[in-house]
Amino acid sequence: MRLAPDGTCGVSAPHASDEHRERKLASSRDLWKYLVLLFAIALFFFLSSSRAVLVFDDGIQLTSAMRVMAGQVVHRDFYYNYGPAELYILAGLFKLFGPSVFVARLWRAFEAGWGAVLPYILARRLSTRTVAAGVLVLSLFWLGSLGLMTSFSVWSTYLLLPLLRRGLPASKAVLAGAMVGLTALFRYDTAVGLIGTHVVVMALAVCLRREEWAPKVRSAAVALGWYLLGFALLFIPPAIAYLAVAPAHAMLHDVFIYNAKYYRLGRGLPFPRIHRANFADIIVYAFPVFICLGLYAGGRWWAGQRRPATARTPMPTWIFSLVAFSLLAAVMYSKGLVRTGAGPLYMTVAPCALIAAVLCARLKEFAIAVRVGVVLLVVLFLMGGLSALWQQIRLGHSQRTSTLRWIVSPSTQTPRPPFDRWCREKNPITRGFCYVLDDDHIQTVEFIEQHTRPGDTLYVGLPHHDRIWVADNITYFATQRLPATKWTQFEPLLQTRADIQREMKSELERSKPPYIVLDSEFDNSSEPNGSSLHSGVFLLDDYISSHYVFVQRFGEMTILERL
Repeated sequence: MRLAPDGTCGVSAPHASDEHRERKLASSRDLWKYLVLLFAIALFFFLSSSRAVLVFDDGIQLTSAMRVMAGQVVHRDFYYNYGPAELYILAGLFKLFGPSVFVARLWRAFEAGWGAVLPYILARRLSTRTVAAGVLVLSLFWLGSLGLMTSFSVWSTYLLLPLLRRGLPASKAVLAGAMVGLTALFRYDTAVGLIGTHVVVMALAVCLRREEWAPKVRSAAVALGWYLLGFALLFIPPAIAYLAVAPAHAMLHDVFIYNAKYYRLGRGLPFPRIHRANFADIIVYAFPVFICLGLYAGGRWWAGQRRPATARTPMPTWIFSLVAFSLLAAVMYSKGLVRTGAGPLYMTVAPCALIAAVLCARLKEFAIAVRVGVVLLVVLFLMGGLSALWQQIRLGHSQRTSTLRWIVSPSTQTPRPPFDRWCREKNPITRGFCYVLDDDHIQTVEFIEQHTRPGDTLYVGLPHHDRIWVADNITYFATQRLPATKWTQFEPLLQTRADIQREMKSELERSKPPYIVLDSEFDNSSEPNGSSLHSGVFLLDDYISSHYVFVQRFGEMTILERL
């Protein structure tokens, strides 16, 4: 009880502090729910992954992180066509816990957990709880698309939406820019696409606001300034640190020059034909329809506003969110047009899932034909994801590399005798958790470890360097032997060139690795692009044949010793 203004006794109204406490408790409960969800998804990702280590894709990340841990600088000391963030995170983890595939997979599982939870939180804000749960389930089928970059891309776009109604708070603009700055440290090209998308989104928001041009342009300029400040705070210091120790042209070559001149020819793929074995690629054709539906919602509203008898109303925020995420999805989709498929288009999954969430939450706003189309698209999206997940599970079962099955029944999984001792050995592949290589690689790793010292360098190449599809990178990491050359990540039309091979010859002559490994497993593999072309350059092959002699062969792996 308390005295009312007239001096009588009245019932106390709820204090503002009580309401604040209730909101704080609710936020705390939500935080714990999200953390539990994060760890559950990370566990699902870990258990559903394969114990097989990919000699090219995994090898690039792991060997490059090993080089960073040894003090080498990305681009300057080794070729790498992405941003440095992933490598330096892995190198830091290897410093703390020791180099191992297990540490790298735990980091990837944690990243996937965040990559699912953050878009789920966003879907709850944009749609209903049920629809958001559907987005979460859908994301679990597209595990390859889960990561920090996808989360940063959708959240940074979402943070700009309030500009449609009023000036954007400085905190949100700085946070959006900071997310793009972090994205740039993972992939430069993705950050460029995000900045372009966000500039267009901010310009549209300003044009759609119903007020005088001067104040809304001023507010947009202020928002853009805060946004660029957030980007600069995260990106400029690492850029300055890099330029202090490395020339700019090294990064420009790896990221821009090679990709602009050769990537389309060397790695480009046509649009896939859909059949049972690759049904996941159906999303290559579903994504443009999602994008068109989002833009259709904005176009329909705009057309309605142009009718003479229609009262002028501000664009609803949900429609503007569809337009913004459609623009984001279109930019991410265009990045994958050179090398088209479900895998290369993984950055398009999250924005299209949010487009689907908003559309499903607002189905009543559309005609019956549009509703049916949305439902069919979501079903295709779901079926494609199920197909991708099922293919991954089947592959793990056929190769006897299932993580879950190894935990439950280790004796039923690879490696078979006489290589069953592999899991008892302590090397970067088996430390902490037993991951596996094929038998030829296991024997090669054991040979190199027994016949070299930790300070020795190693070169792992191909029997013929005049044609390149991919190459083995994992042997460096498995043996913990640093590469003898800068050019360990092989690309079509790169190491097949005379200038690069001359440089590699000079590096091999300086470092004189005692052994060279030649991997022939990719000799009969190619794609309908420049990876099938022979350059006719044999400078590196001639050097190897004149300075090294055969000592051992394990299936597809040949080991040569320096004369």
